[in-house]
Amino acid sequence: MIAAGEPQVYIPHGKQILEQYESSSYRRTSAFNTSLESQDVYTLSTLGIENEEETEVYIHENTVVWSRGYGEVYWELVKKYICDGPVQQALWFDFDENPNRPASANLMATNKPLGRKIPSLCIVEKSKVTIHTRDGDEYICAVPYEIHRVWPTRFGLIFENCQTSNPEIPNWFSLYHPLEEIVPVALRDGVDRDHLNFAKDKKLKFVFTGADPSICVTYNEDTGLHSIWLIRKAEADESLCMSVSNKVTANPSANQSAFSGTFIPSNVASPSLSRSFALSQIYNTSFQQSPANLPSIFNTTANKTPKFDLDLSHRFNTPKGSKSYAHFAMSSLQFNQSKISGSPLRRMGSNSRTSAILARTPVPSPSASSLFNELESPDDEEPLLPDLCLQVLWTEDTKKSSSSSAIKAFVAVDWLGKSCVCWLLDDEKMLRCVDLKVTENRNTGNPLYICCAPWTIPAKDAEYIPGLKAILVLDPVLSDGNSLTLYSGNTKLAKVHVPNCSPPSGTGISLSIQRLSLEASSSNSKFIPSTPLNSSRRSSLMPDLTSSIMHDSSVTLSPIPASSPPLSFRTLQDAVGRQVTLKCSDRSLLRTLLPPLCTSALVERCLSSLRAALPSDIYLAVASKFYCVRNAPGPSDFSPPAEFDAFRSTLLTLLGFDAKSLDVSISSIASPIVESKKSRTNLEEGANEDWQYLVESQYARIFSQSLGLDTSRIFNPIGQQSMVQVTNDSPYFTYLPHVLLVLHLLFEDLKLDALLWNDAQLLVTLLIPLASALNLTQYCDSYWRDFPLVWNTANIKLGVLQPTDLDKLQGMIQRIEVPSNIHSHLLALMSQKKIHSPYPHVKLVNTRSRDIITLFAILYGRADEHHLVSVHEYVRDFEWVEHTGRVSLPFNVVVPNEERRQIALVLKMSSCGWTREDLNALPAGIGLPLRYALFRCQLDPPTDWPDEAYKLINRQDMCQSSAGCTVQVSPSTAPELNLKIEAQRSKTAGSGGNSKDDHAEDGMEEVIELPIWKLLFPRDHRIQEIRRLLGSSRPVAVVLPASQQQGLSEHELIEEREKQLLVLCIRVMALSVGRGMLTLHTATPTVTETLSIPKLCLNGKTPHNGAAVDMTHIDVPANMSLWPQFHNGVGAGLRVSPDTKYVDSNWINLSRGGNRSGPAVGSAPGELNAEVAGFLLGLGITGHLNKFSDLVIHEHLNRDHEMTQLALVLGLGIGKRGSMEADTLRIISVYVESLSPASSSSSNGCGGGSIEVPQNVRVAALMSIGFLYQGSAHRYMTEVLLAEIDRPPGPEMDNCVDRESYSLSAGLALGLVTLGQGGQMTGLADLRLADTLYHFMVGGTKRNFNTSNARPRSMTSASYQIREGNTVNVDVTAPGAILALGLMFHRTNNAAAAKWMEAPDSQQLLDSIRPDFLLLRTLARGLILWDDVMPTRDWVESNVPPNIRRYSLRNPGDPDSQSQQVDYETMNQAFYNIMAGSCFVLGLKFAGSANADAFNTLYRYSKVLISLSGRSVAEWAGKATLEACLNTLVLSLSMVMAGTGDLQVLRLCRHLRLRSGTFSNVVTYGSHMATHMALGFLYMGGGRLSLSTSPEAIAALVCACYPKFPTHSNDNRYHLQALRHLYVLATQPRLLMPIEMPNMQPCYTNLQVVFNDADSSSFQLRAPCLLPELRFLQRVQLFDPRYRSIVFDRQHNWSKLECILQGKDHLIVQRKAGCLSYTEDPTGLASLATPTLSAWAIRASTVANFTTDKFVIFLCRHFLGASDRGQSQILIEQESKPLETQLRLLSLILNDCVVNEKTEMVKPWLQLLHKSDQRDSSTLPLWQLKFLINFPTKNLPASVNSTPFIDPEMVLALRHELESSWDHLDTELRTSLNTYLSGRDTPRERSQSVKLANLTVFYDLPMPMPELDSDPVSLLLQSGDQKLAARLAILLHL
Repeated sequence: MIAAGEPQVYIPHGKQILEQYESSSYRRTSAFNTSLESQDVYTLSTLGIENEEETEVYIHENTVVWSRGYGEVYWELVKKYICDGPVQQALWFDFDENPNRPASANLMATNKPLGRKIPSLCIVEKSKVTIHTRDGDEYICAVPYEIHRVWPTRFGLIFENCQTSNPEIPNWFSLYHPLEEIVPVALRDGVDRDHLNFAKDKKLKFVFTGADPSICVTYNEDTGLHSIWLIRKAEADESLCMSVSNKVTANPSANQSAFSGTFIPSNVASPSLSRSFALSQIYNTSFQQSPANLPSIFNTTANKTPKFDLDLSHRFNTPKGSKSYAHFAMSSLQFNQSKISGSPLRRMGSNSRTSAILARTPVPSPSASSLFNELESPDDEEPLLPDLCLQVLWTEDTKKSSSSSAIKAFVAVDWLGKSCVCWLLDDEKMLRCVDLKVTENRNTGNPLYICCAPWTIPAKDAEYIPGLKAILVLDPVLSDGNSLTLYSGNTKLAKVHVPNCSPPSGTGISLSIQRLSLEASSSNSKFIPSTPLNSSRRSSLMPDLTSSIMHDSSVTLSPIPASSPPLSFRTLQDAVGRQVTLKCSDRSLLRTLLPPLCTSALVERCLSSLRAALPSDIYLAVASKFYCVRNAPGPSDFSPPAEFDAFRSTLLTLLGFDAKSLDVSISSIASPIVESKKSRTNLEEGANEDWQYLVESQYARIFSQSLGLDTSRIFNPIGQQSMVQVTNDSPYFTYLPHVLLVLHLLFEDLKLDALLWNDAQLLVTLLIPLASALNLTQYCDSYWRDFPLVWNTANIKLGVLQPTDLDKLQGMIQRIEVPSNIHSHLLALMSQKKIHSPYPHVKLVNTRSRDIITLFAILYGRADEHHLVSVHEYVRDFEWVEHTGRVSLPFNVVVPNEERRQIALVLKMSSCGWTREDLNALPAGIGLPLRYALFRCQLDPPTDWPDEAYKLINRQDMCQSSAGCTVQVSPSTAPELNLKIEAQRSKTAGSGGNSKDDHAEDGMEEVIELPIWKLLFPRDHRIQEIRRLLGSSRPVAVVLPASQQQGLSEHELIEEREKQLLVLCIRVMALSVGRGMLTLHTATPTVTETLSIPKLCLNGKTPHNGAAVDMTHIDVPANMSLWPQFHNGVGAGLRVSPDTKYVDSNWINLSRGGNRSGPAVGSAPGELNAEVAGFLLGLGITGHLNKFSDLVIHEHLNRDHEMTQLALVLGLGIGKRGSMEADTLRIISVYVESLSPASSSSSNGCGGGSIEVPQNVRVAALMSIGFLYQGSAHRYMTEVLLAEIDRPPGPEMDNCVDRESYSLSAGLALGLVTLGQGGQMTGLADLRLADTLYHFMVGGTKRNFNTSNARPRSMTSASYQIREGNTVNVDVTAPGAILALGLMFHRTNNAAAAKWMEAPDSQQLLDSIRPDFLLLRTLARGLILWDDVMPTRDWVESNVPPNIRRYSLRNPGDPDSQSQQVDYETMNQAFYNIMAGSCFVLGLKFAGSANADAFNTLYRYSKVLISLSGRSVAEWAGKATLEACLNTLVLSLSMVMAGTGDLQVLRLCRHLRLRSGTFSNVVTYGSHMATHMALGFLYMGGGRLSLSTSPEAIAALVCACYPKFPTHSNDNRYHLQALRHLYVLATQPRLLMPIEMPNMQPCYTNLQVVFNDADSSSFQLRAPCLLPELRFLQRVQLFDPRYRSIVFDRQHNWSKLECILQGKDHLIVQRKAGCLSYTEDPTGLASLATPTLSAWAIRASTVANFTTDKFVIFLCRHFLGASDRGQSQILIEQESKPLETQLRLLSLILNDCVVNEKTEMVKPWLQLLHKSDQRDSSTLPLWQLKFLINFPTKNLPASVNSTPFIDPEMVLALRHELESSWDHLDTELRTSLNTYLSGRDTPRERSQSVKLANLTVFYDLPMPMPELDSDPVSLLLQSGDQKLAARLAILLHL
């Protein structure tokens, strides 16, 4: 019998909480009522494995109370939920995090759920389930039927509906995730497909569902049989079988009858269930039965059933290829006021403040689904595919049918780990159980369940106790109902005695007073009511009534008369952990705690070892006997040693040892009689216990050591040795050798953990009796060598076994005769000695030993000729039955060299789950080889290791993910990844000395204050200057010179200021494009954060008095700010990172109506304007328009807003570039006449109405076509675009304006479609593209381009404005044709095409070509001959013909002029344009490379053009030509230095920017745009982005930087301004910024970059820096003497480098010891002095420069600091060595470990030195010193010998110190050694036992040889061990 804990009256905490919240009347009526109301329900559970808190969910009518607590310690309210209707059920369930998974199970996927679990509370009402997650999210799952009950499974919830009249409606539906819809459950009761169907049997009811294992128990009301089913995911063939069947059809009369409440099933029997059929029938059935009880979202009126149209079923169909929740869940999205009380609401997700309540699968109203009535048809029905499938495993025999269902069921796991399914039959008072065996499916890895023979247990009630792994049964035998029994499986363990609940007759004990007092106290408490205890400790507040009454009948305990009826138990419920609730006959609840099997870790491991050695029934008998002994009625406050003593005595007694001879026998432990303590009469008198305590104290050991005394002989006088007789009467006698083996292996395994050595010492007291009983003297000697003092304790008993009984065990004894020693085995393996037999391994016993031996074998094992190390030669599984023939699978490791061994060791440790904590738990000596291998791999590890391996070698900087770093990167240290942190900080607090008005939301606040700028540009303020140059949100300063103000009236002065303001505003309007480049991809807003558009301020102010200046008195162009506002919006849209989520139409509306810097001019808040249109284009370029639905796109296009149409049409094509998507083409083709239907060719109808498409929208549509079909060489699109280049004007007034930009866009689009294809387009050969484009370039008579696929133009009449005739207008067609040819033949090096682009060499030919076309021809020639482009002046001038070069830069009157017939204006214009085109090609070829030669060449030409601006020679070329060429040069220069922030280019741009007033006639709006684009290129993306040179990027740059800039803000004649933002398509992130551990701050490091060319050339970089394009690189290595090396190789971990550049990961670097960062020590002088750190004068401040290890710094600060010497003396005063010596050793250790980067060796060194002086109780520390001394150092590589891992001088000194202590043995020790070797003594009789044991261990002396009388030295000489014989002779002085 065992005693349970003191029962406590249990009142649900939720009830008490409601009492305090409800009215006082309710509290008065139920204050002392301990019984629950019939409608109240509560559940107890625990959340999480590590969390021992209990959680309670209490239900009262429509209220659910969630509370939690820990026993009597505390209890608190978490939340209270108030629902709309009565709550039927509340349960906890863990949903999977990721709902995006296929409807049916994937073929090869396992049944194991993936992803993070989301703990959720599911509240079940009549027709809906409300799901509340622990994170605060809330979901409403509306169910179209009345729910009977919800059952949790591993793969979701199963809804069991109530009875319905329709037999075709499935009975069970499953829900995988709250955001998905419910689907029916499939049943499979056979193997073939005929047994597969939906669960439609209304008589089949659930009894139980479980998650682990995933099974359920059902009851069939017709047959009366219970069945066990496997719950698994539906397989693909099952889903296919359910879907391929014929669909259920019904005639109109059937539909009519169905909606009236009846249903006529189809004649075709099919298991398939379509959405329309299933849901419509469910709705109609449930509506007719109980319409008023449905949720409010289902009711259209209050008192009548809602009616729908007959064609309602198609509204529930899911269109093929679309997601189901798009028409159900999302269409019913509601944001309601939450009814949660107790905590503030959180949004659904992580950032919102509102609760998103998703009502899933409701009955749609006509208004809700009218949107999809026209989009769907009944023919598109998709069947509901099941998620779950129930497969029958076992069914009861028909002879054992039950008349009623089981009242409860559960899955129980016994003490052997076996599972069984149990269900309780109330009418039969029987618990039926079926064993469940679990195997693994080798094909899929899923578990396979096999049901075995059933068995029964008589039970009135039963409950599984999960914390005890036992079944508590209420026996039906006794009438009082208080007989409780524990079972483990079908094995009866013990009777359970509940104190104070089962009083004997005549005692009159009742629990009424206790219950009343507890209730009274709980009613006055505040959320801390009476709860069960959480420990097995008996209550100290009340006496143990049962034990006292049994032994003292004269005590009167209660005034209650004896006639009061005793309590009887009715049911068991709510088992949580080891606690269970007992429901008594008076409806009261008692909560009790069952005692544990054991609390000691040693006893637990011993029981686990016995489980591996003994048969199942024997082990259960032993464990149950110990359980009864440990938890017998009476005091049971066991300490771990006392518990092990009880276990030892129990086991020895069961094995046959005489119980009377043991110190603590079974009877004394099991006896409930406790001897009462006697008071001490005389306080001055001592006791024997006091003396024993003093003897065993630490002080006694130190005192005896200092005096040289033997404590064992002085304080523990040797008495007569106790012998215990062992008999064979015990049934467990034959297993005595088995028990010894497993416990010995456990003992050896405990020696591998320094923290468990005390447990090993306790285990020796059990092993010695077992070994002595089996007469295994070697075992006894081994235990004496490890713990010599244990033999002198009084509780050591030696077993004595009769020889006849010993002979019966000889078979097993001979197999285990030689004891296994883990230390000797590992030492021999490390010394590479011969291993005679492998070390035995037993599962569940010594797994750690097996792992350690495996690791040592990898390091030191002998390899064969194939470089293989067989691990099974050193460790092997032990075979209990000899010669079974079972051979263990071989485990071989390939070790070609020493380095490969260490790599294999690290990978093996990581695969086994080893961590650095496990390594620190190893003893210092054993862990030394492993630490050395990790140290070697730490220097230069491979790049393809898993994260666990890098963490093991302390290289978190090389982990594949940032989560591998133990220190998380703060947002402020990685600002380029999360750039909105500093922006929010600047908004709230301001920055620096600038006021808020100085930089009022200029759109750059997120970028300017980044810490990365301090590393990139630490010596100047160029970032603040960039902010000033690109800021447009402040009024500009209008300054008039004093000379200009003289003589002006006030009115004239105002006009002059406004004219000056107009000139300045032209510059301000061109700023937005550059600011968009600076802030590109720098913002990641959340769903609730708005993104403001910076204000475009066109006002001014006077600097002296701040007076406002506006342009009200002068004439300004109409809509002057239209396109600048568009660019301003594009720049704001480009700030959004492509990785940003939640960017949709709702977020855009929130941004438009939310945080806005300034409204657009002349626009209402809800209207579209130019800025919003630009914002949409910015989102389209970054790819966010792809997330918009088609309805939103069409809505914006139909609003007839030109800028919005342009932005959407262009953005859609860019977002889907290269995809050739048909849906996008349909949208774009509306705006391209050649692609529009013939009926709408004249009007281009959109949305059914005739509208006029603006010219700019047509231009954008052509470019969108080019991007959509980029690189495809699509024939039809090629024909269309080719024809559009030479599109004539007309019809009528159409296509008469901006024809140049239209033709140019057609040519660019054609170049994009045929990009790089050249002459390889075999399908387009008949079009003669190149010849036609050349014809467009040079001109001539128009040709007829009628082709088979070309659609003829429907031209009603010619143009009324332009008459071109039959010749090609090259002024219109040439730019597009030239660039189309250049892009088509890009990088083909086609000589013929390049020849077309050469500039003519004669003046006559030059007269026929516009000079600016020469620039485009030179550009196209460079694109074609891409490989010939060189960054030199010679290459630039080689493009200029000699005749042109001869007359360039000269005046006609120069002496060198040879002819007066030369047109110098033509020559100079040609020269400048050819030179500008060549420089443009250089800028494209070396874009983003920062090539020094290209920079010098371009910078020189830029300076030349600037210097020529004021000279007379510039007049011959024209200032407009020079300005255009200068703009092209500056852009080219900035493209080369893109992202670098070069200061020279910045100064050049700043100089050009100042020309706004002086050169107003030539410095136009386009000049300022080019200048600010150059500034934006320099600091693109906040310094994180640069330009790519891929063909697609080059094409985008040509479109964006087209060298023809607008003359005014609304100029789109030659080039559409919206195309200036296409540079985004050429950008790529290339900034590599190291972050230093452990402070996680950006730092400087040196990099080595290796190219993938033939020579593998390399160069050095200083990070943070921009890397070259990754496609040109082979390897990037962190090559810095101050930091540990990291290598990114293209063949291994190249993806990690790409993730770092994209901002998805971090480059974590680790500084070497003794090195300072470049910020602290720029010159390196301080770091050079660090190797001179002296161990004579080490300081904590100096050590801090070497390492950041807190433990090392703590040692230096508290032990080596001058001010802490007193404290260190106190801490070390118990050591045997002097203080100075200890500090000297500590200094040496720290010096060696810190300087050589071995800080992980500090702790092992301290352990070794500490244990070298304390060898009084065990020799295990001496073994660690032996590992240190024998550590092999001769095979170390030469590179490591310079800085050895182990200091050889320290090892020699330590060895000399140990050997010197045994140089001169005293006479007594020498005699004892001689006696020991001859075997003439026993361990208890040996003098100086500790010294003798240390001597034998250190010198590996042989075992005693009692059978030989000769000298042991002579025997060793005869055996050949001369070295050991000589050592022994020296010790014995022979």
